Amino acid sequence: WTAILALVEAEMGVAFVPRAARLPVPEGVVMLPVEGHNTRRHLYAAIRCGTEARPAIARYIAALRDVVVAAAV
Repeated sequence: WTAILALVEAEMGVAFVPRAARLPVPEGVVMLPVEGHNTRRHLYAAIRCGTEARPAIARYIAALRDVVVAAAV
């Protein structure tokens, strides 16, 4: 997960990661909870700090939430 979070830090994408990958989080990366109905796992979207309002990021997070709800992960 270190390499994946480093890619997020380098502005090369966003990641869908389990709670176990939350620490350590690189500076400049934020972990947003992806909550769904009756989730059994704690999942997070790792994105660059301050990018939550970008339309593409917001759509990605919304799609992740939809998948989590549909799959009841």
